[in-house]
Amino acid sequence: MPEDPFDEIAADYLDRDEVVMGRMIRSRGLKVRGKFICFRRPASLAVKLPVERVDELVGGGLVRFDRGDGRPMREWVESPDTDVDAWPGLLEEAYAFRLAHDA
Repeated sequence: MPEDPFDEIAADYLDRDEVVMGRMIRSRGLKVRGKFICFRRPASLAVKLPVERVDELVGGGLVRFDRGDGRPMREWVESPDTDVDAWPGLLEEAYAFRLAHDA
């Protein structure tokens, strides 16, 4: 079975201060200072970003993350497995967003 691209990308962040792997909605994800910045879905990566950035990405074809209750989450967007090349940039944005949130 091929390695999950999320594992390689996440490994780069686990060396950073205050970043740990955790579980969210039965999925693995990265937490920074106790809050999730991303988590793996069966066919995508969900990342937490500012609402304005999520709106921009949704306008470009991505979808807001929906927990399954029909209410998409404003600050979460999903990037599909078919767009793995975008994941490092999105994850870096999510990391910076989390750090700025505490500043």
